[in-house]
Amino acid sequence: MLDKYKDLMEDCSMCNDQCVYGCPAFTINRTTTVYPGRKVYLARCIIKNEIELDENVQDVLYQCCSCGLCKTFCLYGIKGKPRDPVPLIQEIRHEIIKKGIKSDFVKEAEMRIKEFGNLYGDVSNVLKEVKAINKSGKNEGIIYLVDAEVLALSPEIPKAAIQLMNKKNVKPIISDMLETGYDIKAIGFLDEAVSIAKNTADYLNNLSASKLIVSSPKAFYALTEWYKEINIEINKEVILETDFFRNLLIVHHSEYKLRPLDIQNFIKNEGLVVYHDGSFMARYLKKFDTPRMLVKPLFTRFEELRTSREEARPLAPAVYPLGLSEDYLKKLANNRIADIMELKPDYVVTSDSLSYAALKKYWEKDKVLSIPEALLMSFVDMEK
Repeated sequence: MLDKYKDLMEDCSMCNDQCVYGCPAFTINRTTTVYPGRKVYLARCIIKNEIELDENVQDVLYQCCSCGLCKTFCLYGIKGKPRDPVPLIQEIRHEIIKKGIKSDFVKEAEMRIKEFGNLYGDVSNVLKEVKAINKSGKNEGIIYLVDAEVLALSPEIPKAAIQLMNKKNVKPIISDMLETGYDIKAIGFLDEAVSIAKNTADYLNNLSASKLIVSSPKAFYALTEWYKEINIEINKEVILETDFFRNLLIVHHSEYKLRPLDIQNFIKNEGLVVYHDGSFMARYLKKFDTPRMLVKPLFTRFEELRTSREEARPLAPAVYPLGLSEDYLKKLANNRIADIMELKPDYVVTSDSLSYAALKKYWEKDKVLSIPEALLMSFVDMEK
């Protein structure tokens, strides 16, 4: 399975330069074995049978946030030949697990997958709360998918999104299928992930709707990119939540019969707002403009953080943080919070649930907003 990454392993010059500069894992623990380039070298050794697969190798491979900064700063990438070691790292995790080598944290994750079908446990009560908010409006063939991660870490996001949709006379079907399988694939359980992905696609494809609105940038990436790689088709137009709100609230869209200047329904909030680019939004999807298009009109001041867009430092891992300690996660968040505190903003807005949860936990939770929350806070119902 690792042979398909042969070009990556051969092209990496092991310069230990630019990818190290961008790697949050190295920034935190300063251990040379966590360099992205060193992990590529580790893969070379595995293919040549020069190193045994064991729990020590497994532990090293989980010292990765899957944030994608290594690809952004790779010298080959700068020259127009991007090299991304993250899929290779995830593939080796899978190979190790297939051999039955499982650290305690891997075993715990496996138990949750078997029991709940996701990595976060039972989120059924939170889903019921989200559904209870969905009271008014018309459903014009729209499904709303909120994955288990969002429900577990940031239920405020879909609750605000549903309220805003209802205010604009949209009442979506809320999906009962909560897992795309991507995080499960990322931590090394590829077979289980593909099985979940097939079940999710079957469920969604059988629903009578033409549009699928996805709350999470990562889930959107899974449905539109990863599913193609594993030959799974979604028979609906898949739309990221932020793009849906852009069309619904700012751009005249005849399907929803909105006024061209519907953004007038929003008031400006006093204060400085900054937007944090999450890893999937910025580096996997390269969606920079839509979040800013939605956030900027809602506040009197907007400024960019010191590193932003594709070079934004992560607040949290891009995937489920398996094998990463609480101290590691706190340092990762605080490194980015230091960038935020340079500007002393009144609010920070972000698009992904892991970043949102990290800000709520390690910073001032009353100043943290998702895009749906920021929009809802500024919404003025002109009919009242």
